[in-house]
Amino acid sequence: MTTLIEACNKAHISDKLISISSIYKSNSSYKLYYNPPYQRNYVWTEVKATYFIETILLHGEIPPIVVFDTTEIWEIIDGRQRVETIERFINDGFSLKRHGLDKLWYLSDKKYSQLDTITQNRILDTRLRFIVFATNDTDDRSQIKDAFTREIFKRYNLGISPLRKEEVFLADYLHNDLNNYFKINLLKNNDFLEQVSSIFDHKTKSIETLMQHIRQMLVLHKIPISNFSYDRDDIANKYFHLYSLHESRDKKGVDIPSIFNEFQTSINYLSEIKSMLDKIKPGSNGFLFDCLFWALSVTKSENGDQEIINSAQFKSRLIQHFIKHFDKYTMYKSNLSTHIKMRYRQIALFFSQQLNFSFEEYLSGTINFKKAQQSFTTEDLPDFAPEESNITIFTKAEPTKYTVTDIIDRMRKGRFDLRPPYQRGEVMNIAKASSLIESILLGIKIHPIFVFVRKDGVFEVIDGQQRLLSILGYLGEQYLNPQGKYERSKKNKFRLNLHSGMLTELNNKSFERLSDANKRKIQNFDLNIIEIKESENATFRSEELFKRLNYKPYPIKPNSFEYWNAYANPDIIKSIKEILQRYPWLHLKKADTRMLNEELMTSLLYLHFLAGTEPPTLSKMREFMAIFRTHSQIAIRITNKAHITKLLENRLMHKPFITSFNSFESGFIEKLKILTENLSSKTTDAFRNHKLDLLLERGVARSSMGFYILWLALQGVPVEKIADNRADIKSKISRLFSLLGNPDAVGRFDNSLTELWTQYGQTPSQKNTLAIA
Repeated sequence: MTTLIEACNKAHISDKLISISSIYKSNSSYKLYYNPPYQRNYVWTEVKATYFIETILLHGEIPPIVVFDTTEIWEIIDGRQRVETIERFINDGFSLKRHGLDKLWYLSDKKYSQLDTITQNRILDTRLRFIVFATNDTDDRSQIKDAFTREIFKRYNLGISPLRKEEVFLADYLHNDLNNYFKINLLKNNDFLEQVSSIFDHKTKSIETLMQHIRQMLVLHKIPISNFSYDRDDIANKYFHLYSLHESRDKKGVDIPSIFNEFQTSINYLSEIKSMLDKIKPGSNGFLFDCLFWALSVTKSENGDQEIINSAQFKSRLIQHFIKHFDKYTMYKSNLSTHIKMRYRQIALFFSQQLNFSFEEYLSGTINFKKAQQSFTTEDLPDFAPEESNITIFTKAEPTKYTVTDIIDRMRKGRFDLRPPYQRGEVMNIAKASSLIESILLGIKIHPIFVFVRKDGVFEVIDGQQRLLSILGYLGEQYLNPQGKYERSKKNKFRLNLHSGMLTELNNKSFERLSDANKRKIQNFDLNIIEIKESENATFRSEELFKRLNYKPYPIKPNSFEYWNAYANPDIIKSIKEILQRYPWLHLKKADTRMLNEELMTSLLYLHFLAGTEPPTLSKMREFMAIFRTHSQIAIRITNKAHITKLLENRLMHKPFITSFNSFESGFIEKLKILTENLSSKTTDAFRNHKLDLLLERGVARSSMGFYILWLALQGVPVEKIADNRADIKSKISRLFSLLGNPDAVGRFDNSLTELWTQYGQTPSQKNTLAIA
């Protein structure tokens, strides 16, 4: 029988360019299968889907779709989100959302059937790139195919290092005058930079992260807080683009230096308040000063009395207000919509009382406010959004093949620009770089490199920088940078980390230690280069495509169920999903697209497996659970979720792990069933769901930590003692939840937990010294 390595080496791989109309017409010979067992769910929001459709209309370039050709269907390995979005849209499955349209705002709220014929045809005529895997080994295809496709899925989905949002925004604001003025002046004045960073709690973050925050602050008073709280980055970016365009276009408007000076004035005011507050009540954070900056901006917009605001009496009252409501402004990691709205309403109430005008328009967005903002956006649309007739259709060519040796030769000559201004720095991830080299050695085609071929012949790398740097680093090669100096990768001459790979015999080997045959495999490996030529695409902006290829990635995270679902033992995965199906009320989220419910169930099964059958002790529980204090609460989590991955990878543990599922159901789940049953009538799933919410002390949403507390509490209580002591056990569980809000109550939490275990027949545990996290 063919081995997995042999299957990779024998696989037939081809590139295809196929129009959307050919893929989706009713009698198409291309039958796409979206949902093989290893695939994750459809997870894109309609805003993300809208942005993707706009990208097709504006550029036509999207990453390739990777499929496995079974002769009957094309099984989607990578690209489900993209192709399913296209199918949903052309079948009127959703309308385009305003916040997802970066340029073509006039298409807002339109479904495919409502587009004009030209726009519809532009979508249908777009050719999608496909990487098609196939095998000729029909005798053992059924045996090896599943393992092969799972392996390819893992390599395409787990080998990427997605950009952080501020790295994407760097490209978005590369030519924005207002943004660049602020950035240059902040970097020139280190004292002011530190002052701003301190105010907004960005001391350890990059200038790009800080700039994103400043952009939000500059336009926040133009956005109803009720809207901003749900869609922060997208809506703030939209308004900042319009705000900066408006200021640069309107010669009668306020000039950019004046905007910066006003910002400095506000920051100085915030610094004064911070200094006064810290003397009385230290511990304030950026949330508080975000609210104050917004209130000052609203006041200026309403021509509020600046003498009152600058008076000693007002400042004194403001300090007293912050002290009185300190907890509401400084909640730890409080980015929930309800908490955001509560904070801004609190500061609005204070300013309204002191200045005698209402902030309600700025909080909720009244009809007049929305009309004013609509006017603000509409007047700039002609400059901001191209009409249908002005959309440029860029040329689209088959990828060109270059060997690794060819590319390195071009780099030595300075014919490759790896570091255009919008690109990020190098990512130091040896494991992912090693997986890339392993893919090359196995002959697995990797995603193409997108380049902009400038008129001087230089290849400007739009997408694929990290792949190229990993290859350069492993080979120990250098490249000529735009300044004419030679550079090496930060991973120069790294050794392969393949202890859990397919080619384990190459683990810890550098390029020099490879066999001559393997060296040649790498040097002669063909990389696909997609060339977008400046000579044929005069209006093309490379940073725009960079942003679109990297906007809002939805990567599969390591040590998540999406990750485990792709490659863990299928029997384990199937059993976990079946448990959830039997108990639909036992969920983390009702509407779950990211497999969070399965992830929670896997985590609880892991805890049950490690805990064993012995009476629980705190020392035993702390071997795999962390109970610690944070800034404002007690937190409980699994010590290291990577250990779950290791358990799932260990073939010797597969059978005992699955076997333990039965005792988990007859233990923990049975206890929950007793605690959530209806004593006076039939117990429905809806009733259990409600009772479980009460047990979890649910605020806005259920949390993994809540389930961990339930599991901990019930671990020490035998099933047979639950029914007769239902009320008391619920009361003691409620006591545990009540202690979470006090970070100094870890000792009391431990005592309450052991008292519960002791009272119902388990041996008291030995206390551990708390590790502060």
